[in-house]
Amino acid sequence: TILRAIVQEEVSTYTFLGRSSVAVVICCVSLIFEGVRCSSSWAVKVRVLNSRWRLLSYGSIVVSIQGLAGFVSPFLCEYLARRNSS
Repeated sequence: TILRAIVQEEVSTYTFLGRSSVAVVICCVSLIFEGVRCSSSWAVKVRVLNSRWRLLSYGSIVVSIQGLAGFVSPFLCEYLARRNSS
């Protein structure tokens, strides 16, 4: 994810004209590797928890917490930026 962010930041600059095809390849390869990492991670979780139902419960809770954190994050960042700007 950090690699994709760096590549996208570099591509978005004015001086980086004409080199976006390499950036697209880097982003696609990093997405493929991230997909493989996530699938293997879930496979390991099934083995460790020994139950698909426990994994489903765990996964639901984790996804809910991630969604809540993603929702709260912009508001928290705005609050911290306004509080520290004075």
